Amino acid sequence: MASPWKAYWDRSLAVLRTNSSKVLRAEADPAARPHLIYAITQQNLKDFATGSDKDIGGQTECTLDVDEHGDGRFWGELRREVRGEWRGKVRGGYAGFRNKALPSLFGTLHHDLSLYTHLALTVRPSGEPQTWRHWFVNIQTDGPVRSDLFQHRLPLPSPSNTSAANKWQTIHIPLSSFVLTNSGALSETQITMLRNKIRTVGFSILGSERVQESVATTVEEGLEGADVARDLGPGIEGKFELGIRKVEAVRREEEEDL
Repeated sequence: MASPWKAYWDRSLAVLRTNSSKVLRAEADPAARPHLIYAITQQNLKDFATGSDKDIGGQTECTLDVDEHGDGRFWGELRREVRGEWRGKVRGGYAGFRNKALPSLFGTLHHDLSLYTHLALTVRPSGEPQTWRHWFVNIQTDGPVRSDLFQHRLPLPSPSNTSAANKWQTIHIPLSSFVLTNSGALSETQITMLRNKIRTVGFSILGSERVQESVATTVEEGLEGADVARDLGPGIEGKFELGIRKVEAVRREEEEDL
């Protein structure tokens, strides 16, 4: 197993190589190749953080690991009930994970996505189908408020499309479609994402009764406006699983093509 110091120096060298390539690169289109943000492996599981309502009195269980094929998966059981002493104080029914912001000799490791237009997410929906439409993608930048997240719903297939279960697909989400949230609520003041300083990218699943539609906009559903709330039913519980093969940034001509 590599020592923490070796990993630290490896990250520092990677930053140096990336910065040097920005100066030396003379391609007509510098963003022609996808930028890998992460692929989850057995070796780098320690570079990810997980969390759920269980941390504050809830009962949701979650695990991030790799399957028998070596692909990442985030799975568990979503429960909206909280422990007795926390009833009425906290809301249950959520879980998530993200990559950790890692230090290097040149400061915290960031992803510069300023030349890219979309996230490309190679994922596999599994678990109970009612959980599929409750997944979200979260981006944290190197902004002054650490609780700020840019968020977008992950447009997985409808629960009625059971043939989509356990099948890999690549979903493209425009970076321009993410909206700013703070502590789970839509921010009244929307700002442009600082794309050149992306700290973390993560996924979360929310089981609450209502989801602000500004965080769940998809073109196919014809949803507009940043202040529209959509009733997704009485909330959901159940076993969830999302396979994650890789998370990349890509450049595409179309800006709206979820």
